Amino acid sequence: SRSTLDAHYTSETVVGAIWSGVKRLGFKGGLTLESSLGSGNFIGLIPQELAGSTRFVGVEYDATTARIAEALYPQETVLHAGFHKVPVPANTFVLNIGNPPFGAQSLAFQFKPELAGVSIHNQFFRAAMDSLRPGGVQALVVSRFLLDAQDSATRLALAKQARLLGAIRLPDTAFKENARTSVVTDIIFLQKLTEAEQEEMGKAVDAYNSRPERDAIAERERRALADKVPEWVRTVEVKDPLGGERITVNHYFRANPQQIMGVLERSGSMQHGADVTVRLDDKNALAGMLDEAIARLPEGVMDMPDEALANTEARFKSLSDSLRIQLAKEEPGHLKFDLDGNLHRVLERETPEGDYEFMR
Repeated sequence: SRSTLDAHYTSETVVGAIWSGVKRLGFKGGLTLESSLGSGNFIGLIPQELAGSTRFVGVEYDATTARIAEALYPQETVLHAGFHKVPVPANTFVLNIGNPPFGAQSLAFQFKPELAGVSIHNQFFRAAMDSLRPGGVQALVVSRFLLDAQDSATRLALAKQARLLGAIRLPDTAFKENARTSVVTDIIFLQKLTEAEQEEMGKAVDAYNSRPERDAIAERERRALADKVPEWVRTVEVKDPLGGERITVNHYFRANPQQIMGVLERSGSMQHGADVTVRLDDKNALAGMLDEAIARLPEGVMDMPDEALANTEARFKSLSDSLRIQLAKEEPGHLKFDLDGNLHRVLERETPEGDYEFMR
């Protein structure tokens, strides 16, 4: 099936590194989204000190896998649906974590028509970013093509909303044991900008994308704005140590080669055709290298309001109920009997984020 082809199940070593990363960034708990849940590896491997203060809303397309996750983690919300069909509200989650599918195909995101034609991993990144509240963090594993693609459209769209806190390029064997595939992937840590910062960066990206002005003063102003666009939206070419064709790589990794867990070269063959690889001869060294890479991330940058953590349980329940009602295609005014024979009506109410959701 399509979901099986695009899934790459995440190893305990990589999951542990991502949790270490979000802890270093300052995550202390809160409402957490996992847009491609799988059987729940990220829930199962959450550090003990975060488990009591973190509630998950997980989305899983595959029916069998969703049932497994529900059985393993009945205390969390598992939605059996494609992420492209879920009306996830904006500015709601403190953390988005996981390993979304990657591939060349594109889904029809029902509530985000602007994502039409975008590759599936870029769609998941952008849709999930919308769901984060300002200051929230997105920590996802993704194919290297998000950062390395010569087309910078997705990176520019993300730069309008978020700052790159750091990235780690994994060796091509990082998924081999769990997913039986050799693929070069990145762990990417992004932080949602404030509304004011998003407005400023939106203007900068617009200037970056616009044609030069004929008037000298106007052109200086345009360039000054465009210069605010971060370097990580760009790619550069670096030498192949094996003497092959030059390798296109994100500017971040040229500036931070220590964040590549091995040797970047053209010696591998990937699912997407002959391509670059990251070779790590001693796979047992990966855990220690990841610890060092995590230690280079900024520390304590998540500064969530106290109420975001204090209201986690109540917001988790109301959001979970609303999403289930909407996925059942029930509208305000819909009447339904529960298992005890009580009659309930679907109502609409305002959320703490200023949006609307459904309740019974």
